[in-house]
Amino acid sequence: MIQSTVVMFADVSGSSVLYKQLGDAEANRIVTGKLQGMARVILDSRGRIIKTIGDEIMAQFPDPTDGLNAAIGIQNVTPRSPMIRVGMAWGDVLHKDNDLFGKTVNDAAAVAKIARGGQILTTQEHSSVLPPGIFKLATFDTVRLKGGTSDTTLFRVEWEAEDDEDMVEHTTLSRIVDAGKAELTLAVTDQMGRRSMLKLGPEDTPYVVGRNPQRCQLIVNAGFVSREHCHIDFQHGSFILHDHSSNGTHVIMSQHQPVYLRRNSAPLLGEGVIGVGHDPQEAGNHVIGFKV
Repeated sequence: MIQSTVVMFADVSGSSVLYKQLGDAEANRIVTGKLQGMARVILDSRGRIIKTIGDEIMAQFPDPTDGLNAAIGIQNVTPRSPMIRVGMAWGDVLHKDNDLFGKTVNDAAAVAKIARGGQILTTQEHSSVLPPGIFKLATFDTVRLKGGTSDTTLFRVEWEAEDDEDMVEHTTLSRIVDAGKAELTLAVTDQMGRRSMLKLGPEDTPYVVGRNPQRCQLIVNAGFVSREHCHIDFQHGSFILHDHSSNGTHVIMSQHQPVYLRRNSAPLLGEGVIGVGHDPQEAGNHVIGFKV
């Protein structure tokens, strides 16, 4: 049977890092609790849970408004750390063996991969069937989704008040890239000189750095660091650092000129060091080394 419906994918952002940092048992407890909270909201919003895939839940809503209400409910009801990212699409789906198939399913899965933690993204088709004036939608980006033959516009659902440090979006995706075996190694040195190592894959992004323990994976407690200072994404086959702070981010890369970012972006190339809100060559401050 084919019918028009909302397909939603909602997953726990940065869960791979959570397992690395907390261990399997504690991370699994947290992720399971998040999934149970999401499931309750979906069912209360007249949705149907199709399946759970690791840290991700897939759901269906025959009514386009119910789907968006559920997405907002998920963000509001579940604890903020770790964050949830939600991607949705509206269109025809094929029902078979208690599962859904088709372009709409593929689009929703692709949109969920583009979303950052704490974001709700949906497609132009979904926005066109929503009642006017009920939801606040902002144009997010024009992209070519995986398997698509033309560009489409994505919309961000403005479900919470944005503070000044979150006003600028930082995505310029035009397609979804095969991540392959890409890996980013971070070497974090704190003010006490203690050093720790962390390896990130594309599936671990977006990886957020800042002072806010509820919304950041790497916490840097310093007065010159913003609450959500910067984040690392995987785009176009590269790891990209996006600054959205007051004091900016310094990046020094081998064989490249030093880069100062303030609410803009740059790829991380080769190896080097990152200064979050300060010059990394200054003594006594947090320094993040990296190697791609």
